[in-house]
Amino acid sequence: MLDQELSLFYDTAPILSINELQCPLPGEEVLWMSPNSEVWHSTMQSIYAFTPNVNPVAPSLLDFFQEFIHDNLSGRRNNLTPQQLRLLLHPLQSMLFHLRQMLSCFPEVLPPRRPAAGTVTKATTMQRLEEVQSLLQKWYDLTMNFEKANPGCPVTRCNLVLYHLVALNAVTNFPEIERLARRDRFDGSYWELSHRRNRCIIQREEAVLHCGQVFKLLRLMPDQYRPNWWAAAAYRATLVLWAESVSRVDPSYQTEKTNVTNGTSGSPSSGGLVPVDQVSPGDPAAMAYVWSRDGVAVLTQPDKTTMGLDKPADVLNYGIRSLDEAVSSRIVDGIRRKLIQLDKYWDVHLRTNSTLGNSAAA
Repeated sequence: MLDQELSLFYDTAPILSINELQCPLPGEEVLWMSPNSEVWHSTMQSIYAFTPNVNPVAPSLLDFFQEFIHDNLSGRRNNLTPQQLRLLLHPLQSMLFHLRQMLSCFPEVLPPRRPAAGTVTKATTMQRLEEVQSLLQKWYDLTMNFEKANPGCPVTRCNLVLYHLVALNAVTNFPEIERLARRDRFDGSYWELSHRRNRCIIQREEAVLHCGQVFKLLRLMPDQYRPNWWAAAAYRATLVLWAESVSRVDPSYQTEKTNVTNGTSGSPSSGGLVPVDQVSPGDPAAMAYVWSRDGVAVLTQPDKTTMGLDKPADVLNYGIRSLDEAVSSRIVDGIRRKLIQLDKYWDVHLRTNSTLGNSAAA
């Protein structure tokens, strides 16, 4: 679990490999509380579906993951624990990290000549990425089945936050977003902003929905059940939404937005508001927003009014307010100061570009 957290929040490859994780997983509570070996033996058989003639052994994470990818866990989903489900995110995150790293090695403009048969290409790597996304969806379905049977489970809420952060890595490039926040190699032009936007966020609507879900789940967590990294989760969601909002000052985005609204690019938008920090991913409005770009994503403020995502300062203030909702700590204070400094750092730049854009239009 610690290896996954460090990998996720530091954007590094996990140290542990799934092939190395072959020792038995800790058993369920009912196994630890067995009064004798006979009860333990029969319980093991009922939980893991062993035959009476086979000596039961608790599965390893490798065994568990193999069962998962072969779709053999759905038959005994009632016996899954939130800890087991959380551990499954480790190999999924590892697969995703290496694929995203591979994608970064391909040029943004594909070479004109046809690749030789068997060559690893951006298209084949994207196909593998979609397979991992499909496994993530399968994990989400298993977790939601557990959540329905055990509503309000604090470990499950923690798992879901991690899931949305892992899924975000499939549709965004967070290190690139942080480079944009620092204005690293950024010349300040609209062209460069548009270019960087496409490198930062690959699938805009899906990224926005995952960020909204992170805020929604964190809001449901009482202070005593918040993991140590909850503020880092809020920071990542805030920065992704900020990168999306910064891109909207680009005139080309405004043109694209107008085309979508007029129905000239993709499906026409009905203009309905989609509060991404309130709806569930399976909500019809959320699905229409992700798949058809139908609707306008908004966030919900403390007074229940909604806030658009077109003003970077508003997005950062929303993230800062989310940090103020729980007990403060050194990491919370540090991240809060970081977001405040980011707002100040970009404020002058955005106002200057807005003035230049208005002058050019005049």
